[in-house]
Amino acid sequence: MIPVDAEERLLLAVRDRPDDDGPRLRYAELIADRRPEHAQLIRLQCGDSGSTRGDADAPDTLAAAVARYLASLPEAVRDYPGEVVRGFLEPATGSWHTTGEDFLRYHEVIFQACPTVTGLGLDCSAGELAELSALPAVARYRDLNLFDSCLDTEAAGHLARSPHLGQLRFLGLSETGLDDAGLTMLLGSESFPQLAGLDLSGRPDGQYWTVDGLRPLAEARFAGSLRQLQARRRFLDDRVLPILAALPGLAELDLDGNQLSDDGLAALAGLSAPLQDLDLGSGADYGSLGLAALAGAAWLGGLERLTLAVGHRSLTGLATLLGSPMAALRYLVLDHSGFHPAPGPALGQVLAESGVAAQLFWLRTPSCGLGPHGVTWLLAGDWPNLRHLGLFSNGLGDQGAVALAGSPMPGQLQGLELSHNGITDTGARALLAAPQLRRVRLGLSGNPIDVTTKRAVAGHNRRITGARAADR
Repeated sequence: MIPVDAEERLLLAVRDRPDDDGPRLRYAELIADRRPEHAQLIRLQCGDSGSTRGDADAPDTLAAAVARYLASLPEAVRDYPGEVVRGFLEPATGSWHTTGEDFLRYHEVIFQACPTVTGLGLDCSAGELAELSALPAVARYRDLNLFDSCLDTEAAGHLARSPHLGQLRFLGLSETGLDDAGLTMLLGSESFPQLAGLDLSGRPDGQYWTVDGLRPLAEARFAGSLRQLQARRRFLDDRVLPILAALPGLAELDLDGNQLSDDGLAALAGLSAPLQDLDLGSGADYGSLGLAALAGAAWLGGLERLTLAVGHRSLTGLATLLGSPMAALRYLVLDHSGFHPAPGPALGQVLAESGVAAQLFWLRTPSCGLGPHGVTWLLAGDWPNLRHLGLFSNGLGDQGAVALAGSPMPGQLQGLELSHNGITDTGARALLAAPQLRRVRLGLSGNPIDVTTKRAVAGHNRRITGARAADR
């Protein structure tokens, strides 16, 4: 029998030193008698024992070794999307996603096949949480996401009492049916003192906790280390601000679908946390006073990504905010709130004249009603660093498409998203014929264009993909 601790140590060395073949080859030596298919594959892919990397003349080709190794694995492991790299599986998603039942059955095989992965996603696992929480193997993972799992108070209690989550950095509990009792239990746990990221998002019918259940977060063991908090679609109001104020390291905050008032935005501006990514999109009803209040935030200078719900009545405040010192801002999404009329063409002028136009890499304005006049204003701005422009569902029509085709501004873009804009074949062909758009991917889905034009757009995008691949 191979000592478990020796094998574990080598697999952890493979994880900790992913570019070093040494631990991989020592692991191959250790398992040569027990799992010869895996040992041989590691040696082939790491160039050991005189073998070559896929040489067709070698007696034991790489393709045959890969096939033999995969055949030795359980079906639930060998069929996982990814590729074999230097002897081990590398999942396409960067994490291992399985059911709780399969993880209980195959956790050792998964670790042996894929030791470099530190993220674990578990589907339909509520019934297995008692066993999973007591399983030492979960200590190998730093990120844990639970999907399609209804966490009642009993299940949440198992997770809260687990002795194997001390290394956890991220806990994803989106759409898990958590109520206030279960959330209070988790936030009061001593099991994950190093937690840096927490996702509690969920629609009202998929998550039941309220701001009362969230209050213990202010005194959680990990409150000082938390850098990322996601609470999308929870319709949180101003009562959440004292909780956020107790998180001194918060850098990423996602409150998409909130109900903050202008006073709430003013309180948000007073946070001392070093915010870098702030999502206040969808569902809010901000006025100019609230957005203008954000202009005085101490964290504004370090903000890199900003998503805001905007309407016609918030344009003055938006102009004040975008005229403030925001030297780090590179990604901006302005989403129509839906409570009041869309910002309309005037938004194009606000953006073009803003202090952030010259520094943005990414700009999206979904459903903001820019229209052809608004996009003309937008094109008049100075956008030397912009690489992606998303204007979907803005009522641009052919007039707006022709304006884009005739402007030099889009020439530096990598992607131009114009879906659902009422653009016909006339506008689409103008875009395809524009010389400055030859290397710009075009998104034109949801527009009334014929099959021939759709094929031309698809061919245009394929050529760009091929050219970029060749450049790499």
